Amino acid sequence: MFQSPCIEVESPNKDGLHNVSLGNLVNEEKQEDLSLSNEAKFESSPVKQLPHECYGPKKRRFENIIRSPFIEVKPSKVVSLDELKNRKNILDPTMVQMLRQVRPWIEVLDRPYANLDRIYVSYEIDRFLIRDGWSNCKFPWCGEITVDRTFWDSLIGLDDKRKGWLLDEHIDIWIAYMWHTRPDDRDWSMVSCFFLPLLMQGTIPLFYANKEKYPLGWADVERVFIPINEPETHWSLAVFHIRTGNVTFYDTQGYTQPETRPFYLRMREALETRLPEVLKAADVFEQKGIDPVCYTITFRNAEDVPRQGGLFDDCGVWVCILLFRLGNGRPLEFDNPTQAALAYRERLIKFYYKHKIHVP
Repeated sequence: MFQSPCIEVESPNKDGLHNVSLGNLVNEEKQEDLSLSNEAKFESSPVKQLPHECYGPKKRRFENIIRSPFIEVKPSKVVSLDELKNRKNILDPTMVQMLRQVRPWIEVLDRPYANLDRIYVSYEIDRFLIRDGWSNCKFPWCGEITVDRTFWDSLIGLDDKRKGWLLDEHIDIWIAYMWHTRPDDRDWSMVSCFFLPLLMQGTIPLFYANKEKYPLGWADVERVFIPINEPETHWSLAVFHIRTGNVTFYDTQGYTQPETRPFYLRMREALETRLPEVLKAADVFEQKGIDPVCYTITFRNAEDVPRQGGLFDDCGVWVCILLFRLGNGRPLEFDNPTQAALAYRERLIKFYYKHKIHVP
């Protein structure tokens, strides 16, 4: 058994509502009012409005949380191309019903306290995390991924290194959510975090580009968002501009000029050689009227990207932030990037807890 110093737990009040402070609630309501234009676009879909939850005041206390030791489960093998291709996002009736309550993301960047070494969770969520008889979960917009305790421990900083390193599941579930709430007037596609490793293995994961996996193919969009996972080291993001062939990197740890890191050199080589092959196989060149003979892949580093900091490995959280901000045409401006990442992490915990579905 061990004591975790990084979790701040709310004390329950008599009405059992623990999720946000009154100050945060007011800010959330203001953010919801500001997002009415996006909500109006979303209302054109068959998804119905989620009733607003009510919250009461609360008091806070610090607890030394006693949890059983975390044992990281290493994957026994790399997920194969065929396995990924055959994964189907099948939603059962319960998931379809709960999907009606899933709304577009509302970004709230303030926190109840500004501690850099604390992740705040509600009393209710904490009881959920430490209970006996743990069961796995799914989320209503993503029937193909089942998460276990590792998913939650990584979010709240109880992973193996106590750094809050996000996993492939976190990124792919977020991408599936971005697809579910994608406004019709956007020009992008987002691909799984497995897309780039498959390219680097020399395969062509065409199903990510030809409407087999996602509602839109690359011929229907102008940009493709590609998560980059340097294994167990760092997350970043690439944005592929199809017509120009430019790949723009967004890295919250900064860049090496010129690029000399072995993983990133191999990644660039894979993108340079394989992306045109994907475009050709998906018939994008012909449908967009692009001459493949003169087509080349080029690279650049985005400027004015926020720099991550703090005590946690927030690069995966920043990929979620970048996907949301860039996907919705919002600037990458933050008064305090470290606090913004912690606020996102805490809101992600609350959001996923709210929409979880227990599975056998």
